Amino acid sequence: MRSASEAAVGPRVAMFLALSLLGLIGLLLPLPDSATWLRWLLNIAHLPLFAAWASLLLGVWLAVRGHRHALLAAACLGICAALGSEGLQALQPSRFVDARDAFSNVAGVGLGLAFGRWRWREQFAAP
Repeated sequence: MRSASEAAVGPRVAMFLALSLLGLIGLLLPLPDSATWLRWLLNIAHLPLFAAWASLLLGVWLAVRGHRHALLAAACLGICAALGSEGLQALQPSRFVDARDAFSNVAGVGLGLAFGRWRWREQFAAP
């Protein structure tokens, strides 16, 4: 019989993949010319999206690989994804690379990992 943590792996992986696919689709779609407030709102939306993504990444890593080096691995993967997504925007003619946007992405990863660390704190306390 599967344990509760093993049973939760499937939905967690599905949510992680769905959010990753949503982010990739959003990255490839061109942005319309819009008002400054709309662009600001879209840039701020990166923070909670990357926070949710990084938290799910940490949860998947913990479920699949265990707690050893989980936070470091999730942080490295998250920062690479955050900065890489910003770099990929250079390929879109309607988008541009923005340092504030990159900061929002990395801050979201940090917040997501902090939340994930708090959420799964009992797994990190295990020897």
